[in-house]
Amino acid sequence: MLGFFGRTTVQHLGPVRRAFLLCVLATFGILASTPVWGRGLTILHVSIFHQRAVYYLNTRMRIRLNPSARHALKIGIPVVLKLEIAINHHNAWFWQGPIAHLTQRFSIQDQLVSGQVVVRDLNSGTRVYFRKVHTALHSIEAIRHIPVIDSSLLRINHVYRIRVKAVLDIEKIPSNLKWIAWIWSSWRTASPSYSIVIRP
Repeated sequence: MLGFFGRTTVQHLGPVRRAFLLCVLATFGILASTPVWGRGLTILHVSIFHQRAVYYLNTRMRIRLNPSARHALKIGIPVVLKLEIAINHHNAWFWQGPIAHLTQRFSIQDQLVSGQVVVRDLNSGTRVYFRKVHTALHSIEAIRHIPVIDSSLLRINHVYRIRVKAVLDIEKIPSNLKWIAWIWSSWRTASPSYSIVIRP
């Protein structure tokens, strides 16, 4: 890894700059060596229920972070869980767009100053604080009572398919960490789509 910068460059740096460079290279090596999320994002179950002329969705997921992902959180990078929901006619052709599409978004950030992990519902603006990353992640593994579509927009005796997909991404890279921006695209991952059928 040092050979990329050249032996002469490292030798002529002062002790502090040399230590900083080695720290940056070590961090880069950790982050780039393995996929951050791996296969740790899975939708386990989705259910739909009807209440007061609105269809609501409950979902249960499994979120597992590998050491690289935990490291990203610990250096202050906010991670966003996006739950993408699309409603289509059951036998829609590929060129037909969804009847409705919505995204539920949650931000997880390890706040370095306070030592707390904050989970923000980016749709409603609410936030909850936790002491540990795994507790914060567990809080969003089960998301309930998400309004999906008004029943007046669906036709009686027709069949509709609701597809749900989860995506882990970043909300924003802090300005002092722009050097890792170019490798972030390989860290982004999505779960397989989960489908469920409803018949109004």
